[in-house]
Amino acid sequence: IRALATEYRMNLYHLPLGDIREDMQVLNLVSAVPDRSMLLLEDADIYRGETSRDARESKGASLSGLLNALDGVGSPHGLITFLTANGEPTDWLDAALGRPGRVDLRIRLGNLDDAGLAKVTALCDPNLRGVRWDPLGDTPLSPASVTSLLMGMVKADPRAKADAVMALYR
Repeated sequence: IRALATEYRMNLYHLPLGDIREDMQVLNLVSAVPDRSMLLLEDADIYRGETSRDARESKGASLSGLLNALDGVGSPHGLITFLTANGEPTDWLDAALGRPGRVDLRIRLGNLDDAGLAKVTALCDPNLRGVRWDPLGDTPLSPASVTSLLMGMVKADPRAKADAVMALYR
C-alpha cells in the first residue's frame, strides 16, 4: 500500500481500527484526511460477527460508525481506502461493508510467485523494473518481507537491492 501511494504520489494515512474507542473518533479521524489521499484501515476483522449490542458493550467503534465515516458527507473526495484483515474476507467481511462502492476489489496476499516478486520490487523501486529474478520455486517469500527490506534500503543502488532480495530466499 505504501508502494502504491508512492507510485501515485498520494499521501497515505493509517488508522488501526482496534485502537478506536468510539464512533465519533473514527468519524473525526476519517474526515480529517485530505482529499485525494489513501487510507489504510488495519484489522477490519474486528467487526466480525458484530451486533449493535456488542459495540455498545465493548465501548469501541461500531461497524455502523465506520460505514458512516466512509460514506458520510465528511468523507474526503477521491479517498482510496484499503482494509486489511487476517483470514479470508468471506469469514469476516460484513455484507454492508463489502457492498460495491465500499469494497470494489478483494485481494488475498499470499507468498509471492515470480511475477508477483517482479511487480512488488518494481513498485518499491522503479529502477528494479526489468530485473530478471531467479525462479522462487517453493521458497515462501511474503510481499511484506520484500517491501520492508526495500523501503529500508532507500539510498542503496538497484544492484544492491536486487542482491538483498535474492538473499531473502537463498
